[in-house]
Amino acid sequence: PGGGPPPPPPPGMGPPPPPGMGPPPPPFGAPMAPPGPQLPAGMAPKKKFVPEVQMKRANWNKLQAISLAADCFWVKVHEDKHSSNDLFHKLENTFASAKPKPKASAAAGSDAPDGGGQKKAAKKVKQMRVLDGKTAQNISIMLGSMKMKYDDIVTSILKVDTDKLSESCLQQLLKNMPEQEQLNNLSKLKDEYDDLTEAEQFGATLSVVKRIVPRIQSILFMLRFPELLSDIKPLIVAATEACKEVRDSEKFRRVLEIILLVGNYMNAGSRNEMSLGFDISFITKLSNTKSSDNKITLTHFLALHIEENCPEILNLTDELSHVDKAAKVTDDQILSNLTAMGKQVKQLELDVKNFANPTDPRDKFSDTMGNFLKNAKEQHETLDQMYQQMMKLFEGLGKFYCFNVKKTGIDEFFGYIGQFKQELTNCHKDNVKKRELEEKMKRAAEAKERAEREKQERLKKKTIVDITSDDEQSGVMDNLMEALQTGKAFNREGGPRKRTPKAGASAGARKSQPQLQRQRSRAGFVSTPGGETATPTPSSGLRHAKRNTANPQRDLMAELSNVIG
Repeated sequence: PGGGPPPPPPPGMGPPPPPGMGPPPPPFGAPMAPPGPQLPAGMAPKKKFVPEVQMKRANWNKLQAISLAADCFWVKVHEDKHSSNDLFHKLENTFASAKPKPKASAAAGSDAPDGGGQKKAAKKVKQMRVLDGKTAQNISIMLGSMKMKYDDIVTSILKVDTDKLSESCLQQLLKNMPEQEQLNNLSKLKDEYDDLTEAEQFGATLSVVKRIVPRIQSILFMLRFPELLSDIKPLIVAATEACKEVRDSEKFRRVLEIILLVGNYMNAGSRNEMSLGFDISFITKLSNTKSSDNKITLTHFLALHIEENCPEILNLTDELSHVDKAAKVTDDQILSNLTAMGKQVKQLELDVKNFANPTDPRDKFSDTMGNFLKNAKEQHETLDQMYQQMMKLFEGLGKFYCFNVKKTGIDEFFGYIGQFKQELTNCHKDNVKKRELEEKMKRAAEAKERAEREKQERLKKKTIVDITSDDEQSGVMDNLMEALQTGKAFNREGGPRKRTPKAGASAGARKSQPQLQRQRSRAGFVSTPGGETATPTPSSGLRHAKRNTANPQRDLMAELSNVIG
């Protein structure tokens, strides 16, 4: 009651059931449909869309009908009024999970199949026949980086064209090459070439090359051979020269003698006293022994002793110039590289013989690699002889300095000497810096002492001058007093000093004032108001002289009073 009539039922359905009863049963014989969610009153089901392409998803949380209230926004919304084919087309172009293929235009009618408006048949997906997915993927990536046709790759391998086949390209071919059995199986599928995948087509093309893996390895060996020589030969030369230098170095021998002497002296009374020699590795441990005050090491002491007594042997670099390079030589590594090189030379020699009569006119492997084989074989034999000579010299050093060459390798032995040589040089520099600092401090102390001595001498001379002045003071003052009393101190050019009289002054005043001042100056006394006389003090005389700057006689008398006082 109070509500409007119920909405009409959808087409094809009966009237709604009375209140309080369920939906009517389906017609007889019809399949039972699963009960769907009941929508709120006045809300129609949403339209089902079928895009032409797979779309990316809007990942929202879908609301269930049971959660919708009768007056909520979603019940009253009418989104269909915004729908248009243009909107859907833009959505497909913008948010398709895979870009849709453009539809065939009318101008491309020649590509359309018979029947006019029918769509072109989808491209048939090729299945792997021999290779696995990972191998096929790696081959596809390699082919994309090489950017060469399959036949060009085969031709370059047969002709040994190193201009087109770089070292990196050959390494990729070896890394991604199918197994020989797979190549044989692909060779049987040449008649079905178009049905093979891209990677399998490449393998079928390569299958025409006999022993392709040994070929590529031989070409790669030829490209790497100059680098192998430059890596091995300088190391053998450096180690050989270092063996000769250490064996013949007079400086190094004398340094070891001094170390033996110092060590035996320091080890007196211990189990290591009176040693006939020491392990060569000890020269790197000299710095571990420090002085009593922990200020210097035994290496510092050794450097100072050599500098003071035999400085000509201090610089070991002059006679051991190859030691540092020899410290980087590992005899096992050199032997391993030479062995690998020898195996590759022998394999190349075998391949050259096997490919001597090629069936493919493009095959130039035997001719090209034959010339290289001759050079490589000679170089390998030379390096092997140099290595044997190096090891012979090193074994001689082991006997000479009494160390086991099987336990102490070339790099370790020359590493000891190189480290000691550097430490000895650094300690010598430390000694020089320390000595320069001490000399600088000594010069500063001497300069300070000299300045203090000069200062004391100046004070002493000043005291002597003051004493002499006191002895001569009485005679000088007597002469001054006599000059003042006789008036000679005030005469100018033999006559009395004259003053210019002030304007307006009386003649009697001008005559009496100089007479009074002269009498007071000669007397040297100051009259007091009571009629008594008093000798003026230095301070009062100085003040009096400052107040009477116009009277020179009085000023001079005041200054003399200060001196006498």
